[in-house]
Amino acid sequence: MANLIRVSKLLTHSRGALVRQLNSSTQMRNGDKVKVRVTYVKSLQDKVTVEAEEGESLMEAANKYNVGIEHFGACGGKMDCATCHLILHKEYFEKLKLFPSEEELDLLDRTFDVENTSRIGCQVKLTKEMDGIEVFVPKNRNDWSP
Repeated sequence: MANLIRVSKLLTHSRGALVRQLNSSTQMRNGDKVKVRVTYVKSLQDKVTVEAEEGESLMEAANKYNVGIEHFGACGGKMDCATCHLILHKEYFEKLKLFPSEEELDLLDRTFDVENTSRIGCQVKLTKEMDGIEVFVPKNRNDWSP
């Protein structure tokens, strides 16, 4: 009898794992994307939180969900300007899988209010590990510099 109970528990556990696996693969087939919450802090009184899709850049998400930052990403993500300069919390900056390229660092050198955790928003792709991130919009930004 004890063996039957163990086999029954094993089958129940296996069936549950199979159902979770099927649900997971169904989500993938349907193209469901993981949502990542991002809060853009423009000032202490002006914060906008959006639910962006994993894989979108911080610049794309801000523009797609109408965060309302004037001239944000003016070059369309070509890294020709620094209008999407953002400052990240250290904990999220350290979670990024890719560090800034030399080109991005050069661009940051030509902008205002740069911090150790500054990034150009078009170069930061959202991942599920970044869910809940707050990014700060510097007060002084380049408006547009082709």
